[in-house]
Amino acid sequence: MAVEKEQIKEVLPIGDQLRAMISQSFLTGKQLRDLLSSKGVFIDENDKNKSVPLLMNTILSPKEFLQLVENQQTKEEKFKVNTLTLPCKTDKPLLDIIPSNFSINKIIKENIVYKPNYKVKANPQFTYTGKDKKGIQLEYEIERENRTKDWVNTKTTHKALITIEKKANNEISLVLTKSYTSKETNEINEMVLRNLKDHFKNANIVKEEVDFVRILFRDFTNQNRIQFLYSFTSPALSRHLEFIEITDLNVHIDPNVDAPQEIKEFISGIEKLKINGKELQEHIFITKNDYHEKIIFSSISLKYKFNFNGIEGNCIIEYSFPAYLFKQSTNAEFQFDISINVNRKVKEFANVNELHKNISKIIENQKLEQFEKYKKLVE
Repeated sequence: MAVEKEQIKEVLPIGDQLRAMISQSFLTGKQLRDLLSSKGVFIDENDKNKSVPLLMNTILSPKEFLQLVENQQTKEEKFKVNTLTLPCKTDKPLLDIIPSNFSINKIIKENIVYKPNYKVKANPQFTYTGKDKKGIQLEYEIERENRTKDWVNTKTTHKALITIEKKANNEISLVLTKSYTSKETNEINEMVLRNLKDHFKNANIVKEEVDFVRILFRDFTNQNRIQFLYSFTSPALSRHLEFIEITDLNVHIDPNVDAPQEIKEFISGIEKLKINGKELQEHIFITKNDYHEKIIFSSISLKYKFNFNGIEGNCIIEYSFPAYLFKQSTNAEFQFDISINVNRKVKEFANVNELHKNISKIIENQKLEQFEKYKKLVE
């Protein structure tokens, strides 16, 4: 999400206008305390009850206000990633299989009868992702009207990305990246994918009966699902991405699977358990293989260190089946989302969007490979 620069040029918030922004949860007490310190005002605690009233009586510089906005973006602009594959055969270059009259704005108009509260900026088109022309991408941004929040957020922007790659056997793999903070970009992505699928069928690139293949909760046994999720801790993941620890687990007990008495006694009375901590890879739910047939992992969060051409930092990636986590739906689709924290020394040189793409690419490759390894065999 982003705040339009024109808003900052017109007016800087003070008093109650500023309070509406700095009192929100995306800004921590420490961040506000640091801001006060930079203005020569010192308090002894990271307490918003102290920092908010003081800041309401100060005037922020444009640079200080942008710093607050960037903190908001870091907190809220998080991407979810879903992968879909579409079995088909084609020898054509990828750009040649996209409709010549492709228009994302036209697709939206054909799918929505009312005037939406957003608009797509410009007229984005698919382009090659690299010189090798092995992939194409549609990168776009929407501007959304939202008058339910404070004045800073009446107009916000949200990014999204669709990537199409061709596998070695000429099967096309569609990789869909969705903005975490915007359900609108999710809806637009789905509209575009449906439009492309229909076009591929009309062009005889895809058979009429073929549909997208998604990674779903029900594609795994309990044991294999845990192994699939744990595979993202592999040291062989990438030389750019080093696993550090498991930080969060969401565990459910499967009532339909019988278990030895030892396990029953240990997990007696537990239906759903959220575990937070450090180095959870040593937790008994992970290390005790006998438990894996009885328990269900709906999400797991892993912490990594990264280094891309000297840009260093850490990130937390949550791998999850959200619809199972919240609704126990076995049709839940697998996704991951990435929170990136760049080291302060190199932050000014970092492009977070590029880091996100690089990390996503590593995870995507691992995900598709491990899905083939651990998915249930079709009977």
